[in-house]
Amino acid sequence: MITEAWAAIFVCIAALAATLFLARRGGGSLGMPVAYMIGLLLIHVPGAFAFVISKGAYSGSLSGGGGDYVAEGIILTAAGCAIFPVGVWLGRRFAKLPRGFTAGADLVGRNFLRFCLIGGWLLAFGLGFLERVPSVGATIAYGSSIWMLSVMLALDDALAERNFRRVLLQMIILMVYPVEVLLFGGFLSYGSAAVILVLSFILVRMRSFWRAMIVIAALFYVGTSIFVGYYGARDDLRSVIWSNAGSQERVAAVQSAFAKLRPFDPHDPQHLRALDERLNQNEFVGLAAARIRTGEVNFLHGRSISEGLMALVPRAVWPSKPVFGGSPKVVSEMTGLKLNENTSFGVGNVMEFYINFGTPSLLAGFLLLGAVIGGLDIRAYQLIRAGRPADAILFFLPCVALIQPNGSIVELVGGAAAAVVAGLAWRALWGHLSKARPQAEVVGDLRVP
Repeated sequence: MITEAWAAIFVCIAALAATLFLARRGGGSLGMPVAYMIGLLLIHVPGAFAFVISKGAYSGSLSGGGGDYVAEGIILTAAGCAIFPVGVWLGRRFAKLPRGFTAGADLVGRNFLRFCLIGGWLLAFGLGFLERVPSVGATIAYGSSIWMLSVMLALDDALAERNFRRVLLQMIILMVYPVEVLLFGGFLSYGSAAVILVLSFILVRMRSFWRAMIVIAALFYVGTSIFVGYYGARDDLRSVIWSNAGSQERVAAVQSAFAKLRPFDPHDPQHLRALDERLNQNEFVGLAAARIRTGEVNFLHGRSISEGLMALVPRAVWPSKPVFGGSPKVVSEMTGLKLNENTSFGVGNVMEFYINFGTPSLLAGFLLLGAVIGGLDIRAYQLIRAGRPADAILFFLPCVALIQPNGSIVELVGGAAAAVVAGLAWRALWGHLSKARPQAEVVGDLRVP
């Protein structure tokens, strides 16, 4: 199975390249399909790489490595990756704005970017305590992503102008959120998702396709190096962060955790073990597929899909709604594993699409997801370019909510619905504020300062 796993890894990389190529073609893109693919590969390819480079020595830590679960998981992942760009192409083709579309007067200027940044940070840092309130919490959580739109547009413009002072400023702003999540939550993945989203837009805007691919490879290597360093010190770090430690103690703990950071070494057993244990969603996928094949469990036959539709009903309207975000229960059910309650284990798109009806639902799920993400992405980009940023928010926020390759269908559908509500609120608020103040100067081919 080593050869098949190697082939599957190359298919995944080729699918990422195809997605990047499509996003760079006519019509424009905010890079969100690329961000999804990078996120998906991050939770599948490193674990598969540890498996193949060790010739099967690292073949799943939770299941005891007693089967070719990793190989089967990456093969199924490759199938989903291969169909995703097709969906993106379809979504981009049918979601483009009609020719002759007339731009509105609501041009993108400094005021709008400040509005997105301050508003998003206010929700993320100022009203985060309300995230446990039914319905309201979801709207706040997904509505706060608006700050990323500000950073991606401002950073792109600063790079185009070669204004390195502004580039540095935007990079500092970009790192505020992931640093805050690490210092006060002890998690690396949540903050890194925002960084991936913003940098994916920059990758799409680069002049050379091959240069963008080289940058992606470099980012994967740097990101892997940071991850293995973090993973090795994670327990000590969280013992401080999850206590009543003050800010200085938290900062010192983070500095200590990364003080011995070393470049990723594919022959270092500790590094390979880290990839196998935490960036190896393939194990869940392959184990679930094997248990279905042997009759230990059955396909869900659309159960999680129907639960996703239930997620459209706000909990404030249906307090006893039987579905919740998160997915350890279905992971345990389908894999037979007893999971650590202190660690998050997402079902992931590959596994959940597959366990409903098998390969047909896997392919259909990724085709549909690619079409929706591709369509929302190009529509948001074109509305921004057409001078209608407030309308673009309605497409940007739901698209961000769908970029959860390790999430469940309930989280994707419920998050997108909450993001639409947040987008409507942001659009109404901007419409009210923009009438009371003049627009800032408009610069650049994306009409941003």
